[in-house]
Amino acid sequence: MIRSALTCYAIISILTATGQSDTQAWRHFHLQELIVEQVTKQKRYLPFLDEGSISAGIYELRTHDEDRQQPHLMDEIYFILNGKSRFNVESQTTTLEAGDVLFVRAGLDHKFLDISEDLRTLVWFSGSKNTDHDFYWKKWSAPHKAIPRLRAENTWDVFLEVPTMVAGVYSLPARVGGDSVLTHKEDEINYVVKGRAKFAIGEEEIEVSPGSVIYIKAGTGHRFFDLVGDFQAYIMFVQ
Repeated sequence: MIRSALTCYAIISILTATGQSDTQAWRHFHLQELIVEQVTKQKRYLPFLDEGSISAGIYELRTHDEDRQQPHLMDEIYFILNGKSRFNVESQTTTLEAGDVLFVRAGLDHKFLDISEDLRTLVWFSGSKNTDHDFYWKKWSAPHKAIPRLRAENTWDVFLEVPTMVAGVYSLPARVGGDSVLTHKEDEINYVVKGRAKFAIGEEEIEVSPGSVIYIKAGTGHRFFDLVGDFQAYIMFVQ
């Protein structure tokens, strides 16, 4: 796993973002609420974000369901929220369970197979057109847990870097208490998997916890603070 400071992708700046009412600046969701909406609407796939650079949704397959999805035009990441299955990509097969993370390049035939426990995934798509690369697919087993222990400083651990996106785990030890205001050059999406914190953007503050998903447009200053326990989030930056 490649490690580097998050500031490789960020510039410390004055917090100047507008509020959540400006959907071009940032948006906040929680998986618990999205899943309730998905169940209520009886949708196999519930899209909840489409900002051009990044789109996202929740995908569900029940035990023994047939996965009928077709190859996509965008590179994507799956986060397995719950369930067990096999996964086939261009005749290659792996097993999946909760906590696993998958990358699949645009244009590849892929399907979930032999679903033994109801499967639900969080899906992120990169809107980047730079999909002509030779990194086809890969599975990671709970990469945020692969970090031996949270160190004495905030760290950014990259596990995926392709022409369309950079993805990694942002870890903030409780003893540090949070981070400085960060402004990135790329649009990004965050998925909180450990700990609780406050999230400041512009003049607004919200509380985030495991299951929080936050889209942030490039140039929008933001930070996590007032941590309750060690904190980790997956982040994808669009290239």
